[in-house]
Amino acid sequence: MAGYLALCCAETGRTLDAQTGERAATAHLCSLARGAGAECDGRCSGYNAGAVAPGGQFDYDFTPPDAGTFWYHSHNQSTEQIARGLYGLLIVDEAEPPEVDHDISVVLDDWRLRESGEIIEDFDQMHDWTHAGRIGNFVQASLLPQISQLRRHERLRLRLVNVAVDRVMMIGIHGLSGAIVALDGMPLQTPEHTDHVVLGPAQRADFIVDVTADEGDQALIAIHERDEAFVLADLHVSAGGSSSARGAINPLPSNPLVPLETAQATTEARLIMEGGAMGGLRQGIWKGERLSIQQLVEQGQVWTFNGVAGLPEAHWLRLPWATLSKFRCKTTRRFHTPCTCTGTIFRNVWPMARLALCATHF
Repeated sequence: MAGYLALCCAETGRTLDAQTGERAATAHLCSLARGAGAECDGRCSGYNAGAVAPGGQFDYDFTPPDAGTFWYHSHNQSTEQIARGLYGLLIVDEAEPPEVDHDISVVLDDWRLRESGEIIEDFDQMHDWTHAGRIGNFVQASLLPQISQLRRHERLRLRLVNVAVDRVMMIGIHGLSGAIVALDGMPLQTPEHTDHVVLGPAQRADFIVDVTADEGDQALIAIHERDEAFVLADLHVSAGGSSSARGAINPLPSNPLVPLETAQATTEARLIMEGGAMGGLRQGIWKGERLSIQQLVEQGQVWTFNGVAGLPEAHWLRLPWATLSKFRCKTTRRFHTPCTCTGTIFRNVWPMARLALCATHF
């Protein structure tokens, strides 16, 4: 199965269609189709739908309710299929987009490659599952559209998307000055002025920045790891730029979400994630039976959510549509724990994401 990267643009109100390729696959739209039903937000194998067989087709037909930066990816054998590049971007433009000189999507991925450049096909490694995940040895930034040079004081919109399976990335911008205006497709009420952002897998950040590097210098996008930085994209600053700086960076138009300031959470729930190397897991329930950690590993299970391994028979929660719910998440892991809650929009309300309010859209 050859991977692919596509960029689809739409306006709110326009229909988007997708179909599969060579292998059985599904697509998850990362809450772009909230309110259109679970299948339109994404066909998740083993949960709300079966995979689409090779040569088959499933039409995603919905009206995008939100403007912003979104993406879609496989949700069948996703550890392998996403690692091979089975994903793409979905950009929904605002009715009145901000005035910028360049609107650039920056797709961030890591690849586990041989020296020959081929993908290493070790997708089911217990060591990866129990530690930091499938971390690649080559990090790449793909810019869409491709651009090689800028001019001083030009204004850019950078749509950063972390499509890696497991790598958490700290991304810095250099020779550029500006602010984050949206996270995970949702506009911030107040732009956050910064020169870096930490993105977990599937997370997105929209920057609006001005070119501050001098003529002949470079504007850089880099990944920072420990005490080192590695350049992912370098953009030459050529002659002909403006002599004066741009004005203030304004917030993006808001999307139709339940306001945190006036609403009360209708449901409160606690999620405890245990397992993995040095995670302290001693036992868990698997298919209705309580097993020791050794027995769980024999079944290929190394994680529990609220004490249950695998997909439980009963739903963890049933939530009213378009309401706020409060989640308290705790993990005993010694590594980062990326997770997703399909069909919701999360907003952190405490530092370090200890408490999150989510609006349910199914």
